[in-house]
Amino acid sequence: MPLQTYITQPLLPENFYHIYNRGNEKGTTIAFDEDNYYFFLRRWKKYMLSYVDTLAYCILQDYYHIAVRIKPADEVLQAAARHLRVVRKDEWQRLQRKLKKEVERLGYAREGVKLNLTGEQLNLAGLHDSKSRISDQDRDDDTVNLPGSHGHGHGVDSRRHDISKLLASHASSPPRISHLLDTLPLDMLTELASWAVSERIRRFHLSYSKAINKQQNRRGSLMQKPFRRKLFEGKNNLKRLIRYIHNNPVHHGYAFEIADYKWSSYNSFFSHEPTSLQREEVISMFGGIKAFEEFHKKKRFDIFGEP
Repeated sequence: MPLQTYITQPLLPENFYHIYNRGNEKGTTIAFDEDNYYFFLRRWKKYMLSYVDTLAYCILQDYYHIAVRIKPADEVLQAAARHLRVVRKDEWQRLQRKLKKEVERLGYAREGVKLNLTGEQLNLAGLHDSKSRISDQDRDDDTVNLPGSHGHGHGVDSRRHDISKLLASHASSPPRISHLLDTLPLDMLTELASWAVSERIRRFHLSYSKAINKQQNRRGSLMQKPFRRKLFEGKNNLKRLIRYIHNNPVHHGYAFEIADYKWSSYNSFFSHEPTSLQREEVISMFGGIKAFEEFHKKKRFDIFGEP
């Protein structure tokens, strides 16, 4: 897969991803002492607990790997409204372009409703497709309600008015995320949730890097920008990803055995201490703790290798 894909792939709600990054230059240290590793984990929990479920992690001296599942869009957006509050300017500009097209589309749909055109006629006219929110049965109530949001007006005219008002009132300055929850179409809410997760990870990196730079009296980027991400589908691929993450210290010579390395999540799965890891879910995925242990003993480094 091209590098560009690994740095631009959207983090879609309820999907699994491998999140990883390294020092800005190959070999650049990102964790200098034991306190840095603890700090990394505390920062990750503070910044990401409301946005992702963490399945596994490994922090090396110059690299980190984390397996996550993105939380549902409504949870992500409610968290983003509290933490991020305002959409970044570049993201708002992207949404503005899409919203202007949505206003135009709703204008066409409104004309179709006024003329009492059927869905088939709208299709022939190029004004309606399988993704359109206007149907013969539901032309007058095209409301988008995100769970947890307040809902907005009913009907094509009302939606068009709401979006136009939003664009006019925020022509030059981005709106608060809470204002978008009642107005954006469902597909754009999903995109906004994806952006919010990426933005939160970006801020996690900034927070961690700033603290390390201050401690080490250094300047400049500590880690690469943007961070890398890769979508994973299927239970077998997830199992291999988790093993790959836990096996990193052995592969790179930081430990002789997976269990010997302190800064991975591996040993947490054998503990009964409270954790923010999805411990029970992961163990169940492997078919029990014994199967989890046996699967890791194979020590394969290729994520897609035969089990």
